[in-house]
Amino acid sequence: MPRSTTIRAWPFLVSTDATHGFTTVVAPQFMVEAGVADVLRNVTDGEVTPPGMAYLLPVTGLPTGALLIAYRISVAPGALVDSQDEILYDYQGRRILLVEGMVVEALDGADLALTEEDFRQAREACRAAFRRLWAANDELPVQPSTAFGVSKGGETRLQLVRRAALHFTGTPACRPPQAPSPAPPAKNEASPPSLTDPHNLLMLLFVLGGIASFLLLAMRLLSRRII
Repeated sequence: MPRSTTIRAWPFLVSTDATHGFTTVVAPQFMVEAGVADVLRNVTDGEVTPPGMAYLLPVTGLPTGALLIAYRISVAPGALVDSQDEILYDYQGRRILLVEGMVVEALDGADLALTEEDFRQAREACRAAFRRLWAANDELPVQPSTAFGVSKGGETRLQLVRRAALHFTGTPACRPPQAPSPAPPAKNEASPPSLTDPHNLLMLLFVLGGIASFLLLAMRLLSRRII
């Protein structure tokens, strides 16, 4: 029987909203069911990926078996949530990053070829989940993804940079709950003065000195009247 010309790939997305840290937004359904979806957030680090490249990361030791993770990191465009801004920022003015890609069934990746079209298809599969995350501005349950076919051929292949394989011993621990990041203060909300600020401290000493001088003068006038 001739070998199939396609392999299966499950889209995934790791990203953040305007106020919270990185979270796994979309993961393969079998990883969600096994409770190891957050592994994708833990292992896909790095800087913004240069054009024409993608990372390839083998992961073993999980309850789901060996995985091959193909991913890249990019800046989230405003068009992803129908914003007129060119790119998205969090409330501290930092760029929103997308760690997006796919978990493929090829074990060694020797014959794996990925294209821009494959990553475009993966992004489209995760688009609705990211929009829900952005609208809610809070962490949501991981959205499971289903597989699509990735061609082994193609003229516009991406350069796949293989990263050192990772092996887990035992079931990866779940991420502890994170406290929400502090929300930005309201524009008209006045903050109480800080006594550690040098300017505020000088003003306080000036006011106390004036009060002390007034009390001293009042005591002198009172003592003259008594005499």
